[in-house]
Amino acid sequence: MNITPLLLNFNINKTKSNNNVGTDYRLIKPNYRNQLTQDTVSFSARPDKIIKTGIYTVGDKLEFDYSKKKGATNTIIGNRFVAALKTLGIEGIVYDAEYNAGHLLKDEKTWRSKFSRSGAKPRDEIRQTLFMKDIKNFSLLNKLLEKLEKDFGYIIAPITEGKTTVADFDIRLNDVSQKEINKLPEYLRGLISHKQGSGYGDIQMRLLDTTDNTKTPIELIIVTGKHTADAKHNESYYVYNITRALQKELYITKGKSNSINSPIARISKYIETISTTLTDNISKRLYSIASDMDLYGEVESDLIIKPSLQEDQCVSLKNIMNEIISLTRKHYNAKKAELKAYIKDDARLEENFKASAAYKKRKDKKLYAEDLTEMKISVLEKIEDLEDYQAKDINLLKKLKVNLEESIEKYGQKAEAAEAVEAKPKKK
Repeated sequence: MNITPLLLNFNINKTKSNNNVGTDYRLIKPNYRNQLTQDTVSFSARPDKIIKTGIYTVGDKLEFDYSKKKGATNTIIGNRFVAALKTLGIEGIVYDAEYNAGHLLKDEKTWRSKFSRSGAKPRDEIRQTLFMKDIKNFSLLNKLLEKLEKDFGYIIAPITEGKTTVADFDIRLNDVSQKEINKLPEYLRGLISHKQGSGYGDIQMRLLDTTDNTKTPIELIIVTGKHTADAKHNESYYVYNITRALQKELYITKGKSNSINSPIARISKYIETISTTLTDNISKRLYSIASDMDLYGEVESDLIIKPSLQEDQCVSLKNIMNEIISLTRKHYNAKKAELKAYIKDDARLEENFKASAAYKKRKDKKLYAEDLTEMKISVLEKIEDLEDYQAKDINLLKKLKVNLEESIEKYGQKAEAAEAVEAKPKKK
């Protein structure tokens, strides 16, 4: 009987590395990717590979690691990369120093979020963005890769997928022609997926500086232009961060349910509804407008379908979030009540112990007082776990409720949507 949400595995996953950087992995044949099943801000674009983990004393461990990573070493490495990008001199590729100024090192909030979702530290401590209007022109992309390596010593980092090592590189665009794909080096030709469901598309890669012994990975993202980059910040804040947390960070949804009417099943359905509503009405429209503005400049206002939520959608989203909170409390309270009743039922405890592997191996087949005591202690620990999960889930949902209300305030029918693309979200 599954009476608790799926317990986390308290281990830290360590990313495998290849010491022969820039040699072996380039010689293998392409490892063709499957289409993405969902959006992800983790630019490795492998949501199906993520293992759910956690770590004891996350705060202490993460702050310690972050303080080391944030130090002067990364700043020096990052500044050298910035200097290289500023002097690329490739027509059709733009480095916007002002845009990138605030995004050199990932902040502690980003580290914590990554860690809570996957149990792993971000591999890309340093991030920069290039604008390439003709983003499907892979001859231009080749020029960039060749110049980065030949003139500055940057190569695409390797990453291990299963038993295969491939380049940490991904083209997330739709309708890429085979003619353009053939222009890429062979070891990159299979590393193409698709635009995400939100409509966002990019080229992303992690680079290594061959002159840097620390092997610090540097993330480079390429998008069509500043409008898309700005839209990404808006979409991340007002949509993606909400839907990702609902889908990935709630303990309750890690549990199993055999009934379509159970709280877990209903919560999962409600989360799907929130995600679809926000993505269809905000994300896709944001990226569509941004892409057109990057490619064609100003767009006729009467041709723009602005990001917006109808009044009935706003009401529905608020009600759904309240219902998720209510069902979460209901689920945990019922499970705790079930366990509290079970711990008082010695007959059931005895019956379950006699069905256990430990009892079956016992030669004398006797039942001792300490057997029931140990079972009761185990049940009490599960009740404590449920208390902890409930508190964390409810706290997270309350925060997400506030975030959702901000999205409704900005994009609801009565909100001004004219600034939807360029206005950046307020910082907290």
